[in-house]
Amino acid sequence: MARRHDIPVLWDPGILIRPNLEALLSLAKEAKVLFLNETEASALLGIERSDMRPQRLQKLGFHNHIVLKLGARGALMVEAADGTLIEIPALPLKDLGLNVISTVGCGDVFAGVFAAYYIMRSSLEESLIMASAAAGINATRPETRGSPDRANLEEMANRSGKLGFTVRKRTLL
Repeated sequence: MARRHDIPVLWDPGILIRPNLEALLSLAKEAKVLFLNETEASALLGIERSDMRPQRLQKLGFHNHIVLKLGARGALMVEAADGTLIEIPALPLKDLGLNVISTVGCGDVFAGVFAAYYIMRSSLEESLIMASAAAGINATRPETRGSPDRANLEEMANRSGKLGFTVRKRTLL
Protein backbone atom coordinates (compact mmCIF):
# COMPACT_ATOMS: atom_id res chain seq x y z
CA MET A 1 0.00 0.00 0.00
CA ALA A 2 2.83 2.41 0.83
CA ARG A 3 4.43 1.83 -2.58
CA ARG A 4 1.11 2.45 -4.30
CA HIS A 5 0.91 5.87 -2.61
CA ASP A 6 4.63 6.64 -3.04
CA ILE A 7 5.26 6.63 0.73
CA PRO A 8 8.76 5.54 1.76
CA VAL A 9 8.81 2.79 4.38
CA LEU A 10 11.50 3.08 7.03
CA TRP A 11 11.39 0.00 9.24
CA ASP A 12 13.08 -1.28 12.37
CA PRO A 13 11.66 -4.78 12.85
CA GLY A 14 13.18 -5.20 16.31
CA ILE A 15 14.34 -8.38 17.92
CA LEU A 16 11.36 -10.69 17.38
CA ILE A 17 12.62 -11.95 14.05
CA ARG A 18 12.55 -15.73 14.31
CA PRO A 19 8.75 -16.16 14.25
CA ASN A 20 7.56 -15.72 10.65
CA LEU A 21 11.07 -15.18 9.27
CA GLU A 22 9.98 -15.62 5.65
CA ALA A 23 7.24 -12.99 5.96
CA LEU A 24 9.64 -10.58 7.67
CA LEU A 25 12.25 -11.06 4.95
CA SER A 26 9.69 -10.30 2.28
CA LEU A 27 8.64 -7.10 4.07
CA ALA A 28 12.25 -6.11 4.82
CA LYS A 29 13.09 -6.19 1.11
CA GLU A 30 10.28 -3.72 0.43
CA ALA A 31 11.40 -1.09 2.97
CA LYS A 32 13.20 1.98 1.62
CA VAL A 33 15.41 1.93 4.73
CA LEU A 34 15.80 -1.06 7.03
CA PHE A 35 17.30 -0.53 10.52
CA LEU A 36 19.00 -3.46 12.26
CA ASN A 37 21.44 -3.95 15.08
CA GLU A 38 24.08 -6.67 14.74
CA THR A 39 21.99 -9.34 16.46
CA GLU A 40 18.97 -8.57 14.27
CA ALA A 41 21.09 -8.55 11.09
CA SER A 42 22.43 -11.97 11.97
CA ALA A 43 18.96 -13.35 12.75
CA LEU A 44 17.12 -11.81 9.79
CA LEU A 45 19.78 -11.89 7.09
CA GLY A 46 21.97 -14.70 8.37
CA ILE A 47 25.07 -12.53 7.97
CA GLU A 48 27.52 -10.77 10.26
CA ARG A 49 28.68 -7.14 10.08
CA SER A 50 31.82 -8.21 8.22
CA ASP A 51 29.61 -9.68 5.47
CA MET A 52 27.39 -6.61 4.92
CA ARG A 53 28.72 -6.21 1.40
CA PRO A 54 26.36 -4.89 -1.26
CA GLN A 55 26.95 -7.93 -3.49
CA ARG A 56 25.98 -10.28 -0.65
CA LEU A 57 22.83 -8.26 0.10
CA GLN A 58 21.89 -8.20 -3.58
CA LYS A 59 22.19 -11.99 -3.73
CA LEU A 60 19.74 -12.13 -0.81
CA GLY A 61 17.32 -9.96 -2.82
CA PHE A 62 17.94 -6.62 -1.08
CA HIS A 63 18.18 -3.47 -3.17
CA ASN A 64 17.32 -0.95 -0.46
CA HIS A 65 19.26 0.94 2.21
CA ILE A 66 20.23 -1.13 5.23
CA VAL A 67 21.36 0.74 8.33
CA LEU A 68 23.34 -1.29 10.81
CA LYS A 69 23.18 0.30 14.27
CA LEU A 70 26.49 -0.33 16.01
CA GLY A 71 25.95 1.45 19.33
CA ALA A 72 29.18 2.93 20.69
CA ARG A 73 30.80 2.27 17.29
CA GLY A 74 28.33 4.42 15.35
CA ALA A 75 26.39 3.18 12.35
CA LEU A 76 26.88 1.83 8.88
CA MET A 77 24.52 2.23 5.92
CA VAL A 78 24.81 -0.10 2.97
CA GLU A 79 23.09 0.97 -0.22
CA ALA A 80 22.74 -2.47 -1.73
CA ALA A 81 21.53 -1.25 -5.14
CA ASP A 82 24.57 0.88 -6.00
CA GLY A 83 27.25 -0.55 -3.72
CA THR A 84 27.72 2.51 -1.54
CA LEU A 85 28.85 2.14 2.05
CA ILE A 86 28.33 5.10 4.40
CA GLU A 87 29.85 5.05 7.88
CA ILE A 88 29.26 7.45 10.75
CA PRO A 89 31.14 7.16 14.04
CA ALA A 90 29.40 7.43 17.37
CA LEU A 91 29.10 10.93 18.80
CA PRO A 92 32.47 11.68 20.51
CA LEU A 93 30.97 11.93 23.99
CA LYS A 94 34.22 11.99 25.97
CA ASP A 95 35.65 14.77 23.78
CA LEU A 96 32.45 16.72 24.44
CA GLY A 97 32.77 16.23 28.20
CA LEU A 98 29.76 13.87 28.34
CA ASN A 99 29.35 10.42 29.88
CA VAL A 100 27.09 7.50 29.05
CA ILE A 101 24.33 7.05 31.62
CA SER A 102 21.98 4.62 29.87
CA THR A 103 21.81 3.19 26.37
CA VAL A 104 18.20 2.03 26.75
CA GLY A 105 16.11 3.45 23.92
CA CYS A 106 19.05 4.77 21.89
CA GLY A 107 18.23 2.55 18.90
CA ASP A 108 14.66 3.82 18.89
CA VAL A 109 15.85 7.43 19.08
CA PHE A 110 18.25 6.69 16.23
CA ALA A 111 15.49 5.35 13.97
CA GLY A 112 13.02 8.08 14.94
CA VAL A 113 15.42 10.97 14.29
CA PHE A 114 16.61 9.40 11.04
CA ALA A 115 13.00 9.17 9.89
CA ALA A 116 12.21 12.74 10.96
CA TYR A 117 15.16 14.22 9.05
CA TYR A 118 14.55 12.02 6.03
CA ILE A 119 10.90 13.05 5.86
CA MET A 120 12.00 16.71 6.16
CA ARG A 121 13.90 16.06 2.91
CA SER A 122 17.39 15.74 4.37
CA SER A 123 19.80 13.51 2.50
CA LEU A 124 20.43 9.98 3.70
CA GLU A 125 23.85 11.11 4.93
CA GLU A 126 22.45 14.06 6.90
CA SER A 127 19.71 11.85 8.33
CA LEU A 128 22.38 9.36 9.41
CA ILE A 129 24.46 12.09 11.10
CA MET A 130 21.49 13.45 13.01
CA ALA A 131 20.35 9.96 14.02
CA SER A 132 23.78 9.06 15.39
CA ALA A 133 24.05 12.40 17.21
CA ALA A 134 20.60 11.96 18.77
CA ALA A 135 21.37 8.43 19.93
CA GLY A 136 24.62 9.65 21.47
CA ILE A 137 22.92 12.50 23.29
CA ASN A 138 20.19 10.14 24.48
CA ALA A 139 22.82 7.88 26.05
CA THR A 140 23.91 10.75 28.31
CA ARG A 141 20.48 11.12 29.89
CA PRO A 142 18.70 8.94 32.44
CA GLU A 143 15.40 9.13 30.52
CA THR A 144 14.86 6.31 28.06
CA ARG A 145 12.15 8.02 26.01
CA GLY A 146 12.28 11.11 23.86
CA SER A 147 15.11 12.71 21.99
CA PRO A 148 16.91 16.05 22.07
CA ASP A 149 15.18 19.05 20.55
CA ARG A 150 16.18 20.01 17.03
CA ALA A 151 18.23 23.11 17.93
CA ASN A 152 20.34 21.27 20.52
CA LEU A 153 20.73 18.27 18.25
CA GLU A 154 21.96 20.31 15.29
CA GLU A 155 24.28 22.40 17.47
CA MET A 156 25.82 19.22 18.94
CA ALA A 157 26.25 17.63 15.51
CA ASN A 158 27.90 20.78 14.13
CA ARG A 159 30.23 21.11 17.12
CA SER A 160 31.12 17.41 16.87
CA GLY A 161 31.98 17.71 13.18
CA LYS A 162 35.21 19.42 14.22
CA LEU A 163 36.00 16.33 16.31
CA GLY A 164 35.77 13.88 13.39
CA PHE A 165 32.03 13.23 13.60
CA THR A 166 31.48 13.08 9.84
CA VAL A 167 30.34 10.47 7.35
CA ARG A 168 32.78 8.43 5.33
CA LYS A 169 31.40 7.27 2.00
CA ARG A 170 32.87 4.74 -0.39
CA THR A 171 31.72 2.51 -3.21
CA LEU A 172 32.36 -1.21 -3.00
CA LEU A 173 31.07 -2.44 -6.39
